[in-house]
Amino acid sequence: MASPYKEGDRLTLYTEGEQTFWGNLQVRIGKLYQPWTLSCVMEVDVLQPTTSPARAILKLYDWRFAAQLRKDKMIDPWTTDYESAYIDFVRSSRAQDFLDKLRNDDDFEEPEEGWDIAENETYLHDLCIDMFKAETTVYTKLQSYQGTQIPRLFALATLSIKPLYLENDVDSAPPDSELFQVNGILLELIPGFTLAQLDEDKAPHTSWQAIVNQAIQTVHILSDHNILNEDIRTSNILITPDAHAQGGYRVIIIDFAQCRFRGEDESDLKWGRAKWSQDEEGAVGAVMKARLKKFGFNLKYEGSMRYLEWAEGEGDEES
Repeated sequence: MASPYKEGDRLTLYTEGEQTFWGNLQVRIGKLYQPWTLSCVMEVDVLQPTTSPARAILKLYDWRFAAQLRKDKMIDPWTTDYESAYIDFVRSSRAQDFLDKLRNDDDFEEPEEGWDIAENETYLHDLCIDMFKAETTVYTKLQSYQGTQIPRLFALATLSIKPLYLENDVDSAPPDSELFQVNGILLELIPGFTLAQLDEDKAPHTSWQAIVNQAIQTVHILSDHNILNEDIRTSNILITPDAHAQGGYRVIIIDFAQCRFRGEDESDLKWGRAKWSQDEEGAVGAVMKARLKKFGFNLKYEGSMRYLEWAEGEGDEES
């Protein structure tokens, strides 16, 4: 089924809360960043309100067209048949019952034969809500770093995807349901390239060490705020020219949907071991050291070993 997001199309979203602005948000899609992974990302012109930035990034957690998410969960692409099954499911009480069990029943799990189409779609929708909450929580926790090490968050947005015929059919239309909504965020547009693309054509080799050092420092900022990023990749780190930054380039980390936060009762051992196993720092430093070596560049990097004491040893057990 074709995506409803096309270059030149207009979208009306609703925003609320303590943000740069709230109310109706009208945007025109300027560029689609495909292939889509866990969300649908696009560059948009902001038409209303006029006090907003002229151009921004809109990230929609739309499970229907998040291709990588569907592939990871071994669920086929969205079709009109899937849409019909999902609509019928949401209109009935079964969808809410399924969602309540999914969220609140620790013993609730997928049966051996698997969930049906509508249940799978509801499951994916709920995963997208979780990712939206994780990402927005990171932006809240790191608010003082917005505009420097991470993008500015302009607004949280909601897009209604309630089918038109349900909007007009008062008798059969269910009450407004979160299952007919897509959550999104409007972010600062940052021109540049990713750390994964770093080469002589993007930036002189004299700046490479400073760029990687900045990236590692930003990874440490997340750690300092009890955030574990399970999706730290060089393709999720942006580089943009900045005369005032170290080496002439500013480094910004994006995509926090796969982050988790230290639990209130999570022991030092369990948290430290999780951080050691994930090795977010190495996912930047070690990876870039190996990559830049292919260009004949000797990147100076040694892991900080800040979680070494929690490394799993032979015979160890978590507590």
